[in-house]
Amino acid sequence: MPTKTPVLHFLLLLCICLGTACNNIIDQRYTITLATIQNDTDGLLNQVRVRHQPTGAIGTTNYILPHRSFNVRFDGRAMMGDSATISWIDEQGEYYSNTLLLPKNQNNDDQEKQLVYRIRQGNQVSVVIMNPR
Repeated sequence: MPTKTPVLHFLLLLCICLGTACNNIIDQRYTITLATIQNDTDGLLNQVRVRHQPTGAIGTTNYILPHRSFNVRFDGRAMMGDSATISWIDEQGEYYSNTLLLPKNQNNDDQEKQLVYRIRQGNQVSVVIMNPR
């Protein structure tokens, strides 16, 4: 039986390391109470959709007027996505899609936050975490 002892020690160490890694990933999640898609363009955005990966969570709206936003309120849930793909159709009927990495909570900030996607002129997209308004 002495050959099984190193294997058991290795498996125990592996379980401890995986548990620590999972806790670190969970700690890097912001608690989101509001998600916003801001249309900073001069045109109407149609069929706006955000899909988070790997969760597959989707937020969608038929349109966002120029210089207006679409808000979705939550009851304070952890943001489990690692990236998001945001897509829309502009007034000329052109389809656009951008994939962005979502911010991580590297300082373990336990305050509730707002997740903001901004679509700008030139079809540029950014995502930021803010304190709720």
